[in-house]
Amino acid sequence: LKSTMQHINLQISHDAKERPDTVKQKNAFPPNFIHSLDSTHMMLTSLHCYSAGLTFVSVHDCFWTHALTVDTMNKPVCASS
Repeated sequence: LKSTMQHINLQISHDAKERPDTVKQKNAFPPNFIHSLDSTHMMLTSLHCYSAGLTFVSVHDCFWTHALTVDTMNKPVCASS
């Protein structure tokens, strides 16, 4: 892969005939699904904060605002139909 900023060589060696581990795939689904719900919630919260003019700060899977605007951030938002 060549770009204006870097050049990367990537070599992947795997057995094309090797079958996926279905047990690992089944075990990975629940935490990945929950993580996707968490990330969706964070994105919707950030959009709400933006539209309300609130400061939104996040690190990894935690987010917050200024102490003065916590009550506004915690108000439920109903989706319009």
